[in-house]
Amino acid sequence: MSCRRSAAHGCGDMSMMITAQATSLRFSFLLLILLRPFPASAQFSSTIQGTVTDAQGGVLPGATVQVTNTTTGLARTVTTSEDGVYRVFSLGAGTYRIEVDLQGFRKSQRDVVSVGISETTRVDFTMEVSGVIESVTVAAAAPLVETEQGRVSGRVDRIQLQEMPLNGRNLYNLIALQPGVTGKGVSSTFGAGGSGNDSFSGESAPRINASGQRDEANSFTVDDTSTNGVARGGITNLTPNAESVEEVRVVANNFSAVDGRNSGAQIQVITKGGTNQLHGSGSYYFQNDTLSARNVFETEVPAFRKNQFGYSVGGPIVRNQVFFFTSYEGLRQSGARGSLFTVETPQFRNFVLQTRPTSIAARLLRDFAPGADPTSNFRDLGSPAPGQSATGPADGIPDVGTAFYVPDAWRRGNQVNARMDYELRPGKDRLYGNVYRTTSYTVNGNIRPAFDVPVLETTHFGNVNHTHIFNSSKLNELRVGMMRLVGAPDTPSHLEVPGITISEFSTGSGFGTASYPRGWWQTNWHVKDIFTWSRSAHTWKMGGELRRMYGSAVNTTNYVPAYAFFSILNFANDEPRQMTRYVDPRTGEPVTAYSELRQTEWAVFLNDDWKVNRKLTVNVGVRYENYGTFVDKDGTLRNLIWGPGSTFAERLTSARVDFVDQFYPSDNNNLAPRVGFAWDPTGDARMAVRGGYGIAYDRLMNLPAENYRHNPPLRASVSLGQVYGTPFTYSLGDPSKSYLGYPIDPALRVGLDSRNGVVGAKVSITAVDPNLKMPYAHNWFLGFQRNLPGGIIMDANYLGSAGRNLHNAYNINRYVGDLLDGRLDGFNPSFSTITLITSTSKSIYHGGTVQLRRTFQQGFMVQGAYTIGRAFDDADAAVGATNFQDAANIQGDRAIAGYDATHKVSLVGLWELPFFRDGSGIGRGLLGGWQFAGYAIFQSGTPLNVTTTAAYPRGDFNADGNAGDRPNAPSSSVKQSGWTTDEYLTGIFKPSDFPTPANGQNGTLERNAFRGPGFADVSLSLSKKFAMSARVSAEFRLDAFNAFNRVNLEMLNVSMDLNNNNFGRSTSQLAPRALQLGLRLRF
Repeated sequence: MSCRRSAAHGCGDMSMMITAQATSLRFSFLLLILLRPFPASAQFSSTIQGTVTDAQGGVLPGATVQVTNTTTGLARTVTTSEDGVYRVFSLGAGTYRIEVDLQGFRKSQRDVVSVGISETTRVDFTMEVSGVIESVTVAAAAPLVETEQGRVSGRVDRIQLQEMPLNGRNLYNLIALQPGVTGKGVSSTFGAGGSGNDSFSGESAPRINASGQRDEANSFTVDDTSTNGVARGGITNLTPNAESVEEVRVVANNFSAVDGRNSGAQIQVITKGGTNQLHGSGSYYFQNDTLSARNVFETEVPAFRKNQFGYSVGGPIVRNQVFFFTSYEGLRQSGARGSLFTVETPQFRNFVLQTRPTSIAARLLRDFAPGADPTSNFRDLGSPAPGQSATGPADGIPDVGTAFYVPDAWRRGNQVNARMDYELRPGKDRLYGNVYRTTSYTVNGNIRPAFDVPVLETTHFGNVNHTHIFNSSKLNELRVGMMRLVGAPDTPSHLEVPGITISEFSTGSGFGTASYPRGWWQTNWHVKDIFTWSRSAHTWKMGGELRRMYGSAVNTTNYVPAYAFFSILNFANDEPRQMTRYVDPRTGEPVTAYSELRQTEWAVFLNDDWKVNRKLTVNVGVRYENYGTFVDKDGTLRNLIWGPGSTFAERLTSARVDFVDQFYPSDNNNLAPRVGFAWDPTGDARMAVRGGYGIAYDRLMNLPAENYRHNPPLRASVSLGQVYGTPFTYSLGDPSKSYLGYPIDPALRVGLDSRNGVVGAKVSITAVDPNLKMPYAHNWFLGFQRNLPGGIIMDANYLGSAGRNLHNAYNINRYVGDLLDGRLDGFNPSFSTITLITSTSKSIYHGGTVQLRRTFQQGFMVQGAYTIGRAFDDADAAVGATNFQDAANIQGDRAIAGYDATHKVSLVGLWELPFFRDGSGIGRGLLGGWQFAGYAIFQSGTPLNVTTTAAYPRGDFNADGNAGDRPNAPSSSVKQSGWTTDEYLTGIFKPSDFPTPANGQNGTLERNAFRGPGFADVSLSLSKKFAMSARVSAEFRLDAFNAFNRVNLEMLNVSMDLNNNNFGRSTSQLAPRALQLGLRLRF
């Protein structure tokens, strides 16, 4: 029995489906490992190139150049061209030795050449005529100025991954330290299983914006295989544990046609492989409440315990040919930080129990009291009065207040990975395979603990690659990868309680859950082929990629009825203003919401790195992206079909919803030219002037489109209520009965009208614009790099972007003044909310960045970056953040972007203390081996947007039936920024500061008119290394996250809601200081 057929009892077979699919998945991965000699390689995307000349500067063709990886012993040999140029491409990040030999000249060698991920490293040689000395060895590293590429990027190398303090051991925390990006580096987590800043979330989104673009435009790869989630943009389904990663590259603006899919940051991870020497590590990290400071809302630090542990081991199977690497990380965590909630007071609870003992409200308040009672911000809202929006005079008791609650949360996580590299025919064929498996089981904690729902998430990642080298100038790389995510929430414990939201309560403070049944399955395949051909001054890369997405979800929002109350006073009277139920509109019976989207995306590209001369390199290319269009596995796509008419209102009024073959035709015009350059004006690789321009496209994320599953005529999310003129029944359920025991109102059983709405009722639908275009961005930059004394590189750039066809989603079935007669009609009388997904938004950004960096040398490294910029748009995201005040004037919302951070400074440092470094005995054992490391971020605040979620007439000032209106602008005496911490805590605004607009009119306050608190974080590490033998060492470390205990407050959306009890107050703080003890063994 499938979830779609199980209408009477929800999704009883969901666990069986998940088990079957998981079993099949385990078999597939076992097959992948057994077939590991299948063509396979990591992200071998780097190049070493240079020019070989004689002492007078004449080029030397025909010289033999051998490049050898110093850890694996694998070597590649090429000869210089007629221009004296050599190129060795398709290299992995690492350290190399380069040898140049030509008859009549001394052999020249450079021993230490460090190459990063996706880097083109220039190493020139000047040959000397042979004599008594037959070879010359140069030990200095290659120059660090990028003279071969034009881009703005940053690198997190192995040393930073090993030595920086990593809270939760999440490597993505370090990407916010790179130039050209803003953000806090604190990982957001999405989906029901998302929790914690660690490596175990199935949907994790580091908070960074690159070159002024939305964070949903970011792209993630592991070994050049996509790990991007498709439900939402800018998330990754895999966070590799830090011990398994060699390096991370963050490209703020990309001008290579080889990479695409998204227009924001390209976040590229490459994993570790085995070497000729057996090596490994074991680690244990510990945090608890004793090692943590309290936040400003706590009187004491709540109980907390976190244990994170793991191992890694790699080495040769056959020296110089076959290598292995494997790692594991585990997490056992209990406890969580507390949060502020707006809930009922004990006085109100007792009042209802005494005056209405047999009511539904009395039962719910008695049986499901919050885990903590309010202690501040009390409000006497009045007294219950008959009617869904009526209130009586103040009754002298506080009705709601703010409670501080520490949830009973816990989290378990496991991640294992295995990798194999096989040099099948040295110099001819290279094979590679890598797999990750991650599981997490999480309870986030509810202020009403009876409604906690544990969630199990499992992700699998597999990647295989084959590189075939035809000759020194031609090679081909084929990559095949798969990313799979499975989510399985437990069955809620109290399905007899419907979903109840109360206007004054904070999000998550109500009763029950309307989200049942739920589950999600997502599988993404990624195939990419690159042919590289180097000839004379040109290196061409040409190829294509194919991405195939399978997305299935059971996400029934209102199988259990959802009731909304105008006020807690109406809740006391059992008088909800609205009920929403998910039903089959043909019968009125509740059903589950099931979707099975499929999508095929493909791209082709041609890129030429043209070495015009020794001083100038031009990178030019073109990429074509085709994102296809969504297809439903069962052919059940439903969309809005616009009616006839000459105006928007006429076409919408006569529109209907019905089955369609596709939401929109494939956008076939996505041609993306790109050009970059790097000019070394002096020819000594000490300075480079660089620049670039390019177009990059984005895709439509699945999540908003997936809501077609709620559309008639197959399914319908039906709203009943006074404003719609349809009565309904308010009751509790009985899970032992059909449809969980909730009555089916007669208004749900009346069938479909001519527009496929429900006769006499209102239905919410999601519509996709049939003319939808894919979003794209123009990116550009101009800057220079300079080698300064002391091994320091300075990098200064101007960069900008312009977003076009950006997606948004908003309710179009509304007009100003609709509710003035007491009824909500909309343009189309069959539907309540019509959420249209369209591509009409724009953005613009101008910024600059300056970076100083010194790579790790002589026990010391430092990196600092400053970014300044301004971003403007009319919508901050494709879904969730779009709430235009007036659907007929979306340009009225154009303002500073919600993610804009004008100033940001980031610092990274590492210092191996030199004392007793070279000594012996007790002095070295006790006083040697100490090390300091750390990073810091200082960022200005992001904008605040004042709105109200209250219903008309208390809110919804323009009376269009849509929440989120802004009030009128306050007087000039109200500050726009610069409040102190105490002011944020006590309240920077009062509702009375904002005048109410005239009835049925838009407010005059601009979107994002204020600035929130800034952010500062300094995290430090002190470690001591002990040599236990020549090959074994131990390290004890003390990490201090937010070492100076800076109070980093957040002003969440609820804090800017005029209807919220905590309006104008910060109710959330990012983590206070936390100490972590660590022990690591290495061999």
